[in-house]
Amino acid sequence: MDTLKITITTPIERIADLLSHAFESGDVGYWCRLGKVHGLTKRNRERAGYLAKRHDSAVWLPLAGGSVEIIEHNDSKDPKDWSEPRLLNWTAIKRGLALMADPKNEHAHHFGDWLKESDDMTTGDVFLQFCVLGEVMYG
Repeated sequence: MDTLKITITTPIERIADLLSHAFESGDVGYWCRLGKVHGLTKRNRERAGYLAKRHDSAVWLPLAGGSVEIIEHNDSKDPKDWSEPRLLNWTAIKRGLALMADPKNEHAHHFGDWLKESDDMTTGDVFLQFCVLGEVMYG
């Protein structure tokens, strides 16, 4: 089958919405936790603009040049069972969007939900997994 590659332009707020669905709803707590934040500087806060006033740093910091550590805990309370931290940054976000949009994966309908602005906590969860794990492993 022939394919056509397209590029979309979206307001950064829509990506912040996905991360907000994941973090601020607490929906991803069943598989991961937040680790350290990197790049929490005045410059990055200024780059984030109003997003820094509207959202937690886990949402806006990766969009403004910083990063947040995501740690898989596999529902274990023992840190010895947790994974090494993975970084959620701009590179991971671009990868997550590309993977979520790939029509070859069974979760591509979440990208459609996001485009139609009918995204929810599950959409945010799937997006975060694509960003930091490269696949959907939980949920």
